[in-house]
Amino acid sequence: MKTRRFSQALSLVLLLGIVITNPLFASAYTKPSYFSNSNNNTSFFDDDYDQNEKNIWIHTHNTEDLLAALGFIFKLKKRFPYTECFVSSLTFEAKKVADQFFNPYCTKVIPHDDLDTISYNFRKIRPKVILPIGNTVLPSLVLLGLLYKTPIYLFGGKVAQQIERVLYTSNYLYNPVFNALNGIYTDTEDDLEAFRNVGIIEPHIIPIGPLYLCNIFEKKRYYTDSINQQIQLANTLKQYQILLVHTRKRTRIQDYLDLFKQLKSTNTALKMVFVPGRAVSLKSEINKLIAQQDFSIALLENETDFNIHPTQIEKTLSNINGLLQCNDIVFSCAESSSFFWQAFATMSFVDDQDSLRQIHESAVWKNAVIMYQTKNSEFRSEEITDNLFALLATTFSVQELVNQTQELLSNQEIRTSLGQKLFNFVSEQTQKTDQILEPFFYHLQQKLTF
Repeated sequence: MKTRRFSQALSLVLLLGIVITNPLFASAYTKPSYFSNSNNNTSFFDDDYDQNEKNIWIHTHNTEDLLAALGFIFKLKKRFPYTECFVSSLTFEAKKVADQFFNPYCTKVIPHDDLDTISYNFRKIRPKVILPIGNTVLPSLVLLGLLYKTPIYLFGGKVAQQIERVLYTSNYLYNPVFNALNGIYTDTEDDLEAFRNVGIIEPHIIPIGPLYLCNIFEKKRYYTDSINQQIQLANTLKQYQILLVHTRKRTRIQDYLDLFKQLKSTNTALKMVFVPGRAVSLKSEINKLIAQQDFSIALLENETDFNIHPTQIEKTLSNINGLLQCNDIVFSCAESSSFFWQAFATMSFVDDQDSLRQIHESAVWKNAVIMYQTKNSEFRSEEITDNLFALLATTFSVQELVNQTQELLSNQEIRTSLGQKLFNFVSEQTQKTDQILEPFFYHLQQKLTF
């Protein structure tokens, strides 16, 4: 007990030193895309909400982490309906997405580690628990958590390679930040090993699988309920055969365009949607392709283009319908667009870079998947087997892809069977994640009850 109290006291002293002397520590760890003056109402939680002492503060890094945590947050709200979830993020893009799912009064932007801003919000919210998501650990938030005895659990925790050496060589300075956390939930065993290598106490670290798998079907239900409010517009979109392509590789984009060129001549309803995410390095390449191709191509970059809030879904579906009527190919670069397009896709194509998440999201919507996997791929999963895919290729061949795609497009029964296999696979994965998280939810219930 004395050792524990001494450790907490030491953490407080070191954290206070970090907060005072190095306010940019958060940017060194999370690398936010910008800094802004936090003296504006986007950074401060308002008084216009039900004053509730059983609040949860969730702080995310960026849009990708927010989207990964959506199902998890939905589960929190469902399990603890008497609580309010306050969501802050480092970027305005993430807030725009958060506003689609949560009360705007409960979503804010805190772009860097500012003790004044964070302490003000802490007094406003008086959280019972703090949940950083992804690569976001703000020392000021940890300091206040220790001072007010508020438990802090990091979800989706990772140690990026570029920062691992810094943490290793300066572990006497940074380790108190992580060891002060009540728990670190990582996506993989490799993440656990990385934290262990930099000296983080192992009992605090628990691998749970990808966070986005937690309650992912509740996320799908939110999308489905919103889309079904405009069923006529939704059915118009479903008349197209949409090939959804997940790739961030310049050379591969051209290969898929060649595939589309061969297929389009015999299928007028065919459309192709590329989802490269916010791959800024590809933007100039995409603009060149748009100028070179014979097809009409559109580029979508704004998160608001895919707003599925019930009050905005009619506008969103109308705009997408109009876009597909005028264009054969769409480059959809908004982070939130991938899950949206899955609702209307006929089938998906996945490269091995960041592939596991795209496979899981396709599975949730029961979409058949063709996956290209390089021989030296870093993608590994014993559960992922050949029979889950329409094609699992290690050598990319446009002609083989054409033949396989034509067969799938002409045979809905095969597509449905493959989609169901993937759906069953991801259902088992989500059950595992939910089981691992159950002790956390039990402990959280105890904390929120008293």
